[in-house]
Amino acid sequence: MKKLIFTCLLFLFFANITKAQFVEIPDSNFRNALMATNAFCFNASNQMDTTCSLIGLFVELDVSSKMIGSLEGIQYLKNLKELNCSYNQLTSLPSLPSSLTNLNCIWNQLSSLPSLPSSINGLVCFNNQLTSLDVAPLVNLTYLFCGSNQLTTLDLSNQTKLELLSCDNNNLLSLFIKNTKIFYNYTSNSFIGFSD
Repeated sequence: MKKLIFTCLLFLFFANITKAQFVEIPDSNFRNALMATNAFCFNASNQMDTTCSLIGLFVELDVSSKMIGSLEGIQYLKNLKELNCSYNQLTSLPSLPSSLTNLNCIWNQLSSLPSLPSSINGLVCFNNQLTSLDVAPLVNLTYLFCGSNQLTTLDLSNQTKLELLSCDNNNLLSLFIKNTKIFYNYTSNSFIGFSD
């Protein structure tokens, strides 16, 4: 009987191992940040198991000030809602989880952002090198802080829910706004509020 139980347990153990899908997280600083919170989801070769149930528990992730150069692998955090990757060395962002609602990527070296999930309602991306910013698909956007970039145009015509906006220290030549009233301070190129 003990042999049968042991054999069954052994079978279940190996069955789970064969289901595991390990991926490499290329940036060692990002990998270390993930391992610090969920070491159980990594094997001896420091590869992440994308089938690990703890991966689904990542709802908020703060990897700010970790000298990260790449967030490749973040797409496996399928339930991630809030990401703070500020104060790093990022020049680009990979495809982000579709569940993401808030993104803070300030003080990096980003020249563009990927197509962002439509679930985003808060975007903070100031002090980068962004030359364009497409927020048209972000119909739930309630706040946008995109100052200190190199933007020349900003189309907010789909942002009927937008409540807070800061886009100072850009080179804005055009701003498209629909169904909102906005106060504009010409001297600082800063938007300070909305009213109905």
